Amino acid sequence: MRRNYITSGLATIIFTAIIYLISLLQFHVSSPIGDPYVQIGEAVGIIAVLFLGLRLGLLSSLVGIMVANFNSNFSFFYLPMFEMLIIGLIANFLFNLLGKKPHWTTIITVSLGCGITKVVTTFLHYFIQVFISSDCRFSGSIVGALAAMPAGIITAILIVIVTPILYLILHRIVISNSEQ
Repeated sequence: MRRNYITSGLATIIFTAIIYLISLLQFHVSSPIGDPYVQIGEAVGIIAVLFLGLRLGLLSSLVGIMVANFNSNFSFFYLPMFEMLIIGLIANFLFNLLGKKPHWTTIITVSLGCGITKVVTTFLHYFIQVFISSDCRFSGSIVGALAAMPAGIITAILIVIVTPILYLILHRIVISNSEQ
């Protein structure tokens, strides 16, 4: 029993570090509002939720993304965490709904659901950011959120592509190591 606590704790710390480092690799997209960026930290966060479960996976994802965003946008560091929370919940829901089978169709379905969720949460992220920054102007917030959407769409596409590839590679490594 003690070994499981140590193993899951160590895996949580490793995922947190990987998510932090990958979240620092941001590719900024030109936008008149905010500073939208493309990164794949959320894809690794989804993998953390699938491997570690909801509680530990979200813990590692949220901490990794929070620490990475302290440097880039301190005023709104909580908004990417909000996005990861929603995406992680959707990933866990879909994975459980599909029977927790590590089959490629299950992982692709989960990543498609998370990609769609990423587009919605990106809109909400920038809507809230612009709404707070612009003295609560609703119409300007919608326009600002739409202007930031290219980064969210690109990130969603990356989630759909990268998550299944990384998950299946990592799953194969874990299975081959457990058989030895």
